[in-house]
Amino acid sequence: MHYAGVVAATVTTAAYMNKANSAGKVDQTTEANNTKGAILAVRWDQWALRWKRRMTLEVDRWPEADANQIVAMLRWGLAYRDNEASAITYNVTV
Repeated sequence: MHYAGVVAATVTTAAYMNKANSAGKVDQTTEANNTKGAILAVRWDQWALRWKRRMTLEVDRWPEADANQIVAMLRWGLAYRDNEASAITYNVTV
């Protein structure tokens, strides 16, 4: 959940790559402040697959290759069923 990335053309050290400060944010200017962790709890029974856009199918003919191409496009994602689907806790001493 925490990833520091690159600061002023220098890669952050691996020791603080998965830690954050007490507010839950990665401090990229002072890496020594990144000493805390986080816990994410997810209830699997409160999430469901939902369609954003239904599937569409197309068949294209490529005469130069004597072949057909099947193209399928869709968009889906996860949706929560109620407000108790997940919880996160910051400021966990690691």
